[in-house]
Amino acid sequence: MVTEALDKIAALRRKRTRDAMHTYQDVLAGLVREGTATPSPETVDEVLNSTGKTIADLERDLKLFADREHHREVIAEFEALQEKRPGIEAQVEKENKRFEKLVDEHEKRLAPLEDQLSVISRKSQSASNAQLALDKFRWPEFDEEREELAAAVADASAKKDKAQKHLREMESRLSTESIGTHPNDEGRRQRLNEYVSNAKAALESASNECEEALKAQKDFIERMRQL
Repeated sequence: MVTEALDKIAALRRKRTRDAMHTYQDVLAGLVREGTATPSPETVDEVLNSTGKTIADLERDLKLFADREHHREVIAEFEALQEKRPGIEAQVEKENKRFEKLVDEHEKRLAPLEDQLSVISRKSQSASNAQLALDKFRWPEFDEEREELAAAVADASAKKDKAQKHLREMESRLSTESIGTHPNDEGRRQRLNEYVSNAKAALESASNECEEALKAQKDFIERMRQL
């Protein structure tokens, strides 16, 4: 009889302890979770007494409960996103197929254009070789004319250089005389101005002659290319 009574008492105490712990967990939830009824201080104190918990125990358990709540929120957020994964993956696959189709179409349009560019590149090299051959070849019957034109260009260029040098000298003399030792010799400055004008005219004439010689030579070279 005594043993049976003790067993019943032990069972009752275990149930009371378990019930108290469940109530303690409800208190923790009420203090941590939003949207739940917050227990009163009196209720919390009563639960602490029934479970043998201290204020330090409560503070520790509240932090543990809050951490576990945060972990559950992270998991819930992932699970909600995970439900969207099949739809997103299907969209990705659809876009990949669309891109592959665009790439195929692009390559099909690009291939003949690249072939044309390849032909142009080969023709460019052939044309360069042909132009080089044309430029190197000389009809011996026209050597005398070629030499005369080259001499005319050289002579015209030399005259132009000489006229440029003479003009610079005259302009330098005029500048020196204007600020030098004869500031009142108006006749001298007039003569120098005439020299400068004549030098400019001579340079213009030499330049024209040089241009004509170069044009004649260029026309000759172009004519030779056609023969």
